[in-house]
This record gives sequence, structure tokens and C-alpha cells, in this order.
Amino acid sequence: MQQTTGGDGDDRNDQKQKGTAEVPTWMPLFLKTTFFEPCEEHKGLKKCEMNTYCIDCNARMCQQCISFRKSKNCLEQHKHLQIRRYVYQNVVNIPDIQRFFDSSKIQQFTVNGAKVVHLNPKAKINGKGVNGGKEGNYRACEICKRNISEPNRFCCLACKVLFRNFDQNIRVHLQECASNITSTPSSLPSPELNAVMEIPTEKTQQEPCAVVTYRHRFRRNNRRKSSPKRSPFF
Repeated sequence: MQQTTGGDGDDRNDQKQKGTAEVPTWMPLFLKTTFFEPCEEHKGLKKCEMNTYCIDCNARMCQQCISFRKSKNCLEQHKHLQIRRYVYQNVVNIPDIQRFFDSSKIQQFTVNGAKVVHLNPKAKINGKGVNGGKEGNYRACEICKRNISEPNRFCCLACKVLFRNFDQNIRVHLQECASNITSTPSSLPSPELNAVMEIPTEKTQQEPCAVVTYRHRFRRNNRRKSSPKRSPFF
């Protein structure tokens, strides 16, 4: 507890210098939004992936939506966040999110030369965390306990938001993220676990029997003589 409190004070000092310490009201819905799905209104058109979030509308949009609304002067003063992809995970550029929320002490990654942070916890690698069990100067995330590099304290934006301002909806969302990316057999219900464990066992019992039977038949059918005979001496 003392270590967490001390780090919190250092983090708040950093917030005075850049970003804002307050959690925006639109942030919980933003973190739970699903991106990169085709837009229903612009299916079949180019750039129809919904990879932009309108903060003022609290809605996801595609590039076609933005172009259409700008032509109607509907989005002149609206603020947007563009979502990007990094190893099948949703990320946002640090300068973009920094305008609305302090992103310091969050694990950073580099995508095409740009610094980004994950929106939600990254999938574990064999249950070892974001570093895959490699040796180094790592610590655990304050919320989800995934391994992150020092001096960071959070693995993603959602974990820091939950740490700053407890929100039950965000906590439930993080639990859903954890259940979706955990694929160990122990996390499955017992009927599904039994099915997964029984199917490979049946295959391994049947396949060797078929191979052994086939080999025995092959040897019997290819015998040239029933018994050896000696040639005459004259």
C-alpha cells in the first residue's frame, strides 16, 4: 500500500505538467467500443472501417461518415480520435489521447515511428504477460498484473482509467477482456473441458491400432515362401 501511494503522488506531479488528471465522461464508453467493423451505411465503399471515435457524438465512425458530415458542416467543431491496429490490438497515438487524458506511466509501443498505447489489456503470451516471460526490468500492472517495463505502472489506457476513477462498468469490461484472451483449458466450463480432453484421447487410441493392423496384413501378404528348401547336391 505504501509503495502504491508513493507512486501515485509522483504520477500526479507528472499530470500537472502534461495532460489532464480527470477522467473524461466519454472514456468508459470509448473503451468498450468495438472498432474496425464495416460501417452499415457505407458497405462496399473504400475506407468503410469504423476506426474513428467522435468524442462529441460518443459514436464510432468511418472515413466516409466523417467526409459526409463535414460536407454538411456537421462536424466542424467536433473532436475525433483515430484508432489504429498493432498486433491485432486497438491502439491510439499518445499525442492524440494526451489532449484529453494523461497517458504517462502507460506501457508504450512504437508503430511506424509513432508512440502508441493500448486501449485495453494486451493478450497474454502463454500466460506470461506482455513481455512473453523474457528477462528484464519488469513490474506488474497496478490493475491486471500483466508484466510491463519500468517505470510504467499500467499496461493500457483502461487500467489507468480504472485506477484514477473507479468505475464498475470499466472493471466488468476488463474482466470480459481477460476472459476473452485467456484460452487455458482450466478457464473452460467442465462439459467443454471434458470434450476437449476426450477427443484427442480417442484419436490417439484408434490411430495406432489401425497402423499396427495394417502392418501385420502387409507382412503376411508379401511372404514369398511358406518354408525354405535346400537345393540338391548333384
